[in-house]
Amino acid sequence: MKLRDGSIQSANLPAFNRLAKNRVDRDFGLYRCMITRTFFVDDPNNTTFENQQVTYEAVILGGAKEGTILQNVKAMSEYGGEYNYSEKIYRPISTKNLEDKPISQQDGDIVFIQFLQGNTRAPVIVGAGVQPQDLDFTGSTIADGYVSQSQYNGVYELIDKNGNYLLQIKGGALDSASGVFVPDQMGNLASLKMMQQQLLMQTQSGAQINVSGSTIAIGNKQAELFDQLSKALGKLITFFNSVDSAHTHTGNLGYPTSPPTQASQFTQLGSDLQAIQTLINGIKGTLE
Repeated sequence: MKLRDGSIQSANLPAFNRLAKNRVDRDFGLYRCMITRTFFVDDPNNTTFENQQVTYEAVILGGAKEGTILQNVKAMSEYGGEYNYSEKIYRPISTKNLEDKPISQQDGDIVFIQFLQGNTRAPVIVGAGVQPQDLDFTGSTIADGYVSQSQYNGVYELIDKNGNYLLQIKGGALDSASGVFVPDQMGNLASLKMMQQQLLMQTQSGAQINVSGSTIAIGNKQAELFDQLSKALGKLITFFNSVDSAHTHTGNLGYPTSPPTQASQFTQLGSDLQAIQTLINGIKGTLE
């Protein structure tokens, strides 16, 4: 090889081979992939050592590089500050071999991967895609409108087109063999709804807290707390105003005595309880 100074480089020098060995291929493409393995920070196969993070193995789906396995894949985060951070763990396929069944039947998470500055040794997950088996959960209709929804480990979150918010815990079970949580898609163990003038919390067993406008209700289908308290106060008010303040006793000679000298105090207590009941009735709501 002729050098810049006009001299000839001997073929016996290893410089060219060394440069070729260390050469990094550049690839600025975007690839649709499926996660095949997940390496937590305490996994011996996790090679990160500073600012440890979960890494992945992924297979490219489609295109000229279909079937290529990408190693040491890292994921982008929503936050990356000293105190502001986020982490989501992507789920790998549950089968041990990709050839066991077609990709359309595999359950690994779908992600989009690019290479940092085009360096093929630094693959990064830049986003996620629709899983082949997700046939009913996503895909908003015209009636749905502009919504934001997500689910992770059976915890469902929705912001609908009207700006209402729903947080729902569906429940399910952890598969001890795979470590993957399998949600009950039709379950509803507990939910929180926040609408324009209402906040509703309820559990599957029937307990509710309903804040609507300026009112609040706490209870279940059998009883509402403030309603029961108001009824109890009503009975006490009637007793003190109409019974206790006017009651008489039979005297020693068999004649009834006059009402107690403390009658005004009983009446005042009844009035005080009436004021409390009025306040409670003012905030008492109803359960759905």
